[in-house]
Amino acid sequence: MDVGPLRSGIPRHASRRVPAGGDLGHLVPPEPLAESGWPGAPGSATGGGRALPYEDRLLRVERWPDCRRTRGRRLCHQRCRGAEGGDHGSRLPRRTLSCEDGHMTSPGSPFVRLVVLNWNSGDLLARCLDSLAGLDWPPDRLETVVVDNASTDGSVVDLQRHRPEVRLLCNDRNTGFGANNLAMADLDGVDLVGLVNPDVVVDGGWLAALAAVMGADAGLGAACPRILLGDGTGPRMIQNAGSELSADGNSRDRGYLEPDGERYDTPVDVDAWCGAAVLLRADYLRHVGLFEERLFLYYEDTDLSWRGSNRGWRYRYVPDAECWHLHGASTGLTGDLVRYYQARNRLLVATRNAPVRDVLRAWLRAVGGTVAALRPRRMGLSATGRLRAVGGALRQLPWAITTRRSVRAPIPRDARGG
Repeated sequence: MDVGPLRSGIPRHASRRVPAGGDLGHLVPPEPLAESGWPGAPGSATGGGRALPYEDRLLRVERWPDCRRTRGRRLCHQRCRGAEGGDHGSRLPRRTLSCEDGHMTSPGSPFVRLVVLNWNSGDLLARCLDSLAGLDWPPDRLETVVVDNASTDGSVVDLQRHRPEVRLLCNDRNTGFGANNLAMADLDGVDLVGLVNPDVVVDGGWLAALAAVMGADAGLGAACPRILLGDGTGPRMIQNAGSELSADGNSRDRGYLEPDGERYDTPVDVDAWCGAAVLLRADYLRHVGLFEERLFLYYEDTDLSWRGSNRGWRYRYVPDAECWHLHGASTGLTGDLVRYYQARNRLLVATRNAPVRDVLRAWLRAVGGTVAALRPRRMGLSATGRLRAVGGALRQLPWAITTRRSVRAPIPRDARGG
């Protein structure tokens, strides 16, 4: 089965190292995007790092796949590891993409790449892809890419068998939410990038509503949909209407668990976006960079949102774009492991992005909460869990401090190509 290359030039079968923020190869000359009103400019991307020993031990205890950063990622489109753990296929010669491949025929519309990150998502992935296939958008200006994090449930086999039109990138181990970077490292010819969790189902007008807002305001780095809880069959309950960010790094879903109503019918600028379902401007990613892979799980979207805000980008909630999210279904995690990553990464993201006074406040709050937890256990993390979260953040503190200057630097947008 030949599923072809990514439009950006990723080969059909390749096994090669992908450096942090690196380039997957420029097999196609950049498209003259000025014709569509979506100008692009090359830039840099940041990210990278390896997980710490404690995270490895904790993940093994929780039966979560090895999260250590892959040094030799495998990008493949045909014989990817599935239920039987098959091989990754051999390399074939690269081929360039021409206009005969079905792209670049509607210059009036921005070209959109939709990225779905899969890890043992089973039937959820099929439901998600069904909804993406029903989007009201010119098919020649749209591509869907599934990035698989070493699934073993057969979802990749089903994808290859039933959806040859979907591009597939495979990791040979689970590298966390940052694996989305594989599909965003080379954005030549791409105007907008949509991130959609496999446990999300989108409305047919979801993309058009978000893209219209992005096209009307060049200062927007992201457009955030109305994310409703559930599968669309129950009461309309808000999961996220954009995200709110406190000074000490705590990110909160705006409207979480509130009934959907008039309050959430008005477009409004928000502090941050939710990575479960969002439309990003490719120029924003070129300017600010990609997900920080050291975080592995949770707060990667907050970090990237904050980095963009520090450099002048804005984000808007778009109520006309609706989707439904089975919250937490795609990670397969519950309990202390989720709260560990949330608590640890909250500190690291604040350290990288917040003013010094707020960083100190965040650390004092974390240490104070840990001391308070030494009393009889209450709701939330146990004393041991809090100690581990603070300890995990302390081990990564030198990295957070050393990267702080670069992520907070207010680089002018007109200098992003330099």
